[in-house]
Amino acid sequence: MNPTAWVVATLLALGVAVPAARPMRGGQDASAPQPAAPAADPRVVSRSTPHLSFTATIAPLTIVPGAKMSIAFNVVPKKGMHVYAPGSKYRPVAIRLETGSPLRVHGSTYPKPSLYLFKPLKEEVKVYDAPFKLAVVVMADDAEALRAHLRGGSQMTVKGTLDYQACDDSVCYLPVAVPFQWTLKVAGQ
Repeated sequence: MNPTAWVVATLLALGVAVPAARPMRGGQDASAPQPAAPAADPRVVSRSTPHLSFTATIAPLTIVPGAKMSIAFNVVPKKGMHVYAPGSKYRPVAIRLETGSPLRVHGSTYPKPSLYLFKPLKEEVKVYDAPFKLAVVVMADDAEALRAHLRGGSQMTVKGTLDYQACDDSVCYLPVAVPFQWTLKVAGQ
């Protein structure tokens, strides 16, 4: 399955509306100047960079003190790009939560990487060069810590970044930290 079809299938599986093809005017998308419509599902965040695109989901949307939640990233490297996997001496792809978040990473799941031979240096490294999924389990702080974080509110924003370093066959690009965030309800507040 090509990367575009994979992203569309993933979005459809998550219940996210996928826009129909847009009319072309003079070889260009007639709607190109208009900003993209926001995702209909508050659990879903989508981003695109020159190196990759990703769709991230969080579940559930309500934080329960001491309970576990899951965050999953479906990542699609752009054609000819790869990102480093854990175990590489270069900056590996990782999901990081903002310092001070009332959620703590409890476990991460990475797929099996490919081995890539960087010919100029005759160096073999672990990479992801095809669509892959990252998942983390996070645990919410206890009720007292959540109340202190909320300061009387009933919702909170969870922020973080998808960190990676991407390369193609000839260039390694500077490391990138792509921001994401969700607004979640806190149970019992």
